[in-house]
Amino acid sequence: GLAVVAGRYWAEERLEAAIRQRIEQMLREHYTGLNVRVRSARRLAGVGLRIQGLRIAEGGAGQTLPLVEIDELVLYGNVDLAALWRGSLAIQAIEVRRPTLRAERKPSGVWNVAHLWPLPQGSAGCLPRVRIVEGTLQIVDPMQHPAGTWTLRELACEVAPVASEGHLRLHLRGGVRGEHLERLDGEGWLDPQRGDWDLRGVVAGLEFNPRMRSALPRELGELVAPLASVRGRTFLTFHVHRAAPAVEQPAGAAVRGALTAAEGVRRASSPLWFSLEGRISDGRIDDARLPQPLTDVEADVACDPQGIRIRSLTARCGQAELRLAGQIEGYEGCGAMDLSVQTTQLALDHVPLGVLPEALRKVWDRFQPQGVADLAGRLRFDGQRWWPELEVRCRPIAVRYAGFPYPLNEGQGTIRLRGDAAWIDLRLMGSGGQPIRCQAEIEDAGPAFTGWIEIASEGALPIDARLLEALPPEAQRVVRAMRPRGSVQFAARFERKQAGAELRRQMRVVLDDCSIQHESFPYPIDQVHGLLVQEGADCRNLSGRIDSASIVGEGSWIADGAQRQLTLQFTAQDVPLEDELAQALPMRVQRLWAALRPRGHLARLRVLVRHTAPLGPWSVEVWADQRLRQGVEGGRTITLEPAAIHYPLHEVTGHLHYRDGQIELTDVHARHGRTTIVADGACRLLPGGGYQLELPRCVADRLEL
Repeated sequence: GLAVVAGRYWAEERLEAAIRQRIEQMLREHYTGLNVRVRSARRLAGVGLRIQGLRIAEGGAGQTLPLVEIDELVLYGNVDLAALWRGSLAIQAIEVRRPTLRAERKPSGVWNVAHLWPLPQGSAGCLPRVRIVEGTLQIVDPMQHPAGTWTLRELACEVAPVASEGHLRLHLRGGVRGEHLERLDGEGWLDPQRGDWDLRGVVAGLEFNPRMRSALPRELGELVAPLASVRGRTFLTFHVHRAAPAVEQPAGAAVRGALTAAEGVRRASSPLWFSLEGRISDGRIDDARLPQPLTDVEADVACDPQGIRIRSLTARCGQAELRLAGQIEGYEGCGAMDLSVQTTQLALDHVPLGVLPEALRKVWDRFQPQGVADLAGRLRFDGQRWWPELEVRCRPIAVRYAGFPYPLNEGQGTIRLRGDAAWIDLRLMGSGGQPIRCQAEIEDAGPAFTGWIEIASEGALPIDARLLEALPPEAQRVVRAMRPRGSVQFAARFERKQAGAELRRQMRVVLDDCSIQHESFPYPIDQVHGLLVQEGADCRNLSGRIDSASIVGEGSWIADGAQRQLTLQFTAQDVPLEDELAQALPMRVQRLWAALRPRGHLARLRVLVRHTAPLGPWSVEVWADQRLRQGVEGGRTITLEPAAIHYPLHEVTGHLHYRDGQIELTDVHARHGRTTIVADGACRLLPGGGYQLELPRCVADRLEL
């Protein structure tokens, strides 16, 4: 009995070894040039063959990388040993358990798994139905930098050969899990002879991030390259199709051998069509063109070879909330775009200025807006330039114009942009909380714009350091020389009606209860009112007071080539001869004043101030007129009490003219007791502090000694 059992065991072992060797031989003959190894093979009565430990590797000496390793392979069919030895097995189905397929792109561009096609066929010349369970797929693309590897696991798939249009197609259906992927389910077909294929399905829980993109094969990596800055979790449906160009094959080529390298390269370069539709959640976009990353991205998108369609996208950019929809042509970054956009709480220093035309960018840079705004509208890109159609609703913003950097805050209103045109209606706050209205209609924005700009204060603005520092350097020197205090109101309009025309500037500045004390004639003038008009560079209707004296004035600011001539003239009535007036006079005149010690009130004083900007000197010219006025309360007259001699002169009248250190005296009358004096003359102020008096006419009547 033991001998029979042992003999039977020995016979079965020899039979299994023979079957294993025969299967190895058949696979080696089919896969010429590849290394084939089978660990064991056994015939199952009424079922077929069970093969274990199948390994097919690339050819070559030594240890080579496997193309496929199969833990267990079951061939269903009528496995006749005689047919097996003839190499004509009738296999109806194959079940592949726990296979591992390693697909690697070669330097030629061909994937190594192409050597596995076509699959071995039965005696009828037909491919059997294949079922794969618990499979693993490794996709390795060393042509990526760095080399990409993507591993998919729990592969379950069914492959059914179907004859179609004279060709044998493989219909596929299955699903898989893997790295960066919760689940992928799909179905499609493959034409092994032509290289055509079609695949569609659903992807759930795809983690879209740089690690995932680097693991993709080159074609898919290039496909998603425009999305390199995107991270997120996606759910999408896909349809991918490749129609390879026709390749003539000898009859039966689909059965006899694999694709040649040339055929593989040709088919690998054939056009790829695709369609993706899906949703991104919990996304993030890091793009160098964005001031801050987009976070909390939720998007509904579709892609095809023509470009990307964004059905809806919501995100946050810092404190701003963004809504966007539109389409982008192509994937090169230079295709046409048409986007509708809406944002709230957008920080203006984070506005992507690249979408604005160059002229509007220059205007933006000159105004330096800060703060937040709501933005809505449309952005179009024709491949060369952006065309905005936007409305900006300003929440409190601040503006500092480069040409007049007076800080304006708490601005509210609307800015509309359309191409190179802009419409502005803003209400901002200046110093002291006074409102300023800014309105404009601009075409061809830029230095040579057409249209108009109006800026006007709605209340009095204080003359403070911020206002003075905002003036151009030339004007600032002139205004600071006045030592102004108080407040002003202004209105300005800049208009160019047609291209090439001169820009018309109109400005009105109303002085409101100001004080001035010019550095070259520091006589304090209070309660100054008046009007400054830039169109004619005039100062009109100036008025003010010094104690009992009333003052009126006028002036001009006229351009003369690269220079500007400033002229200011003030006329005062009933001027008290007090220390304030003396201290305003040039130092040499002050010494003469101290020597003569005048008292009383001057009937009329006229002062002319001239200055040539930007670097010319200041000049002061003074006229003094005095007439004896009878019956005036308090005796509005002038008395001189010379310090050198005790000889006071009363009821002094006449004319005095001062300019550049020279004083002219005309028709001077004075009284001392019963003595009357009449004189004409000149007084030259000497550099050392003295003076030289000449009286060509001096008449004294009833002189008392």
